[in-house]
Amino acid sequence: MHRHRRGHVRSRHCHLVPGETARRVARHSDRGHRRQRQPPRGRSLQGDAGGRAGQPGEGRAVEAPEEIDFDLPVERAGSWSLRWERYAGRDVIPLWVADTDFRAPRGVLEALGARVRHGVFGYSLPPEELRSAIVERLAGRYGWRVEPSWIVFLPGVVSGLHVSARRLLAPDEHALVPTPIYQHFKRALELAPRPHTDIPLVLERGRWVFDFDVIKRTPARLAYLCNPHNPGGTVFTRAELVQFAQLTRDAIIVSDEIHCDLVLDPGAKHLPIASLSPEISRRTVTLMSANKAFNIPAAGCAWAVVEDPRLREAMSLDERAHAL
Repeated sequence: MHRHRRGHVRSRHCHLVPGETARRVARHSDRGHRRQRQPPRGRSLQGDAGGRAGQPGEGRAVEAPEEIDFDLPVERAGSWSLRWERYAGRDVIPLWVADTDFRAPRGVLEALGARVRHGVFGYSLPPEELRSAIVERLAGRYGWRVEPSWIVFLPGVVSGLHVSARRLLAPDEHALVPTPIYQHFKRALELAPRPHTDIPLVLERGRWVFDFDVIKRTPARLAYLCNPHNPGGTVFTRAELVQFAQLTRDAIIVSDEIHCDLVLDPGAKHLPIASLSPEISRRTVTLMSANKAFNIPAAGCAWAVVEDPRLREAMSLDERAHAL
């Protein structure tokens, strides 16, 4: 059995079943449960919430109800784990893919259990309650006001990268990719195929940041962003995001923000780039997911937030392609 000692975090639940079951689980989860050996340590992520849809807000304090025990060992042998099965029988701790060895939050497990007990798994639509939960969460955690209609559901952020490369770029149009970067950014462009330029990040005072001079010299139709950055870990500041947006003012921005709920540096705050201004919001596709924060990558729970109707239509076309 592989044991991994970690600290403790508290996280609000993402409910995956519609109707009264989801509401009942949400009420139960909001009552919360705290382990007695450690006092509550809620931390404000930003200031007071505010702002209209597509406009910046300041966020509000978030005190999530459940504390997860990362010290609890979970044996994953026999669970068809992609990460562990690749090295089965070898003295290797695999860290090559971002899933983790802790159980999903209680509210998620209860909601999934309720859906399984129903016993019928036909084709389904995303429930309106899920749209509402996403809108509420973005406003509460980041002060970002979005409309439910802006949300396009995807089976994963990787699918969103592939769809954006194929649907938002013509074959002769150019993309910018900050590097090093999660492999599927470049893989999506190679398979599309679409031309791109690597924008190397530079190390400054222990942070991997943009080389703005290179961005300034390289015109493009689409600019990819990964914030918080994978693999560098940088949580880009407001000033850095503003400058990135200014230098790519003629480009569509596709921002992978899947790790936004996993900012561990108490001095850093995640800021969605689309929340900076209405102008930036109108040309941004923001890719997000519950998969990383709640450790449910096999559930296929991801979405794009897209204000502009034309970009939203492009990200929504050919639903079968989303399964690639």
